[in-house]
Amino acid sequence: PTTSPRRPGVNLRSAYRLFLGEAIPFEQDIKVAMEHGPSDDVAAEYSSLVFYYGRDAATLAETDQLTIGDPVSETSHAFTADQRSDFVLISGFRGDDSDLPVTATVMVASATRFQLAVDPANHGVRLRRLTDLIVGAQVARVWVNGALAGDWQTTEVNPVLRWAEVDFELPRALTEGQSQLSIEIDATGSPMPWTAAEYRAFSHSS
Repeated sequence: PTTSPRRPGVNLRSAYRLFLGEAIPFEQDIKVAMEHGPSDDVAAEYSSLVFYYGRDAATLAETDQLTIGDPVSETSHAFTADQRSDFVLISGFRGDDSDLPVTATVMVASATRFQLAVDPANHGVRLRRLTDLIVGAQVARVWVNGALAGDWQTTEVNPVLRWAEVDFELPRALTEGQSQLSIEIDATGSPMPWTAAEYRAFSHSS
């Protein structure tokens, strides 16, 4: 940290955040806000500059959604899970709407398998999971149609605002030309229990 000549006694730090692999989805506009501390209760002063690079046409489209705890959704997606336990969570997301409670069924499981529909003309697929952040670091090995796609890791912890949506990119080589993906999430080696309330598939068009 350095002391600002214009603001005596104020320590300044600078940092850059690039959302290359975790782009923020939106339709018409984005409202950006900063939380100061886990409950937005830490005094701080920030200034920011945002650069946005976009295209006129949408390049990511949602193609399917699996809702855990919904028997119809689970059956239609051929959903199975090992060592499964469910609980209902009422909590909020971080951000300006953190005071709005969201209720959903959360599943803890060592391994899960399901199918999601995608656009066969996709250039890769983004897998999005609704998860509970209270447990801490979660790691799972992801398989697509029997091929390894990589390790999905989340490290955030928030015991107050527990909901979060986290993404994992499935490579084009494993998804292009497919209209349905058979996905396995193997979390047997996770340091903390793997939690999920929902999985959604988004197909990249370019």
